[in-house]
Amino acid sequence: SREEIDQANNVLQTVLHQLAKAQATRDLAKLDLERTVIRAPADGWVTNLNVYTGEFITRGSTAVALVKQNSFYVLAYMEETKLEGVRPGYRAEITPLGSNKVLKGTVDSVAAGVTNASSTRDDKGMATIDSNLEWVRLAQRVPVRIRLDNQQENIWPAGTTATVVVTGKQDRDESQDSFF
Repeated sequence: SREEIDQANNVLQTVLHQLAKAQATRDLAKLDLERTVIRAPADGWVTNLNVYTGEFITRGSTAVALVKQNSFYVLAYMEETKLEGVRPGYRAEITPLGSNKVLKGTVDSVAAGVTNASSTRDDKGMATIDSNLEWVRLAQRVPVRIRLDNQQENIWPAGTTATVVVTGKQDRDESQDSFF
């Protein structure tokens, strides 16, 4: 009968709506699951991981620090009286503190300016290098950025201390005695 056909169509429409709702719920669950995976923007090492299972992290918040692979460089604070022998493109030898291994690199840049710690505070982005002795006027220290030739897997941690010698346009002759 006509009434049974209408009733069957109504049941069919109800079931189709329930199916669409279930598919939308499934798709939302898939999207939520994808959003639970945290992906790093680059290769590197995660450090200072203080996140625990079940912890909620809001979008844009910092949860870990990523030390980017193949991005290591040396920032040497050189006295202004010794900058005559430092130019971009010059070669450098870097010896990490507590090691006898000599890394090689190339001077990338010499800072165009620094502020004097005894002057008023600079909020224009200039590097401020604090003096160790306030009562003696020492030579300013200027940041010199050195790109390492070989990015190694077992590189020293970022922020560690090293001795830097700028050798000039070419590497030092290996047969010569060490600077130290």
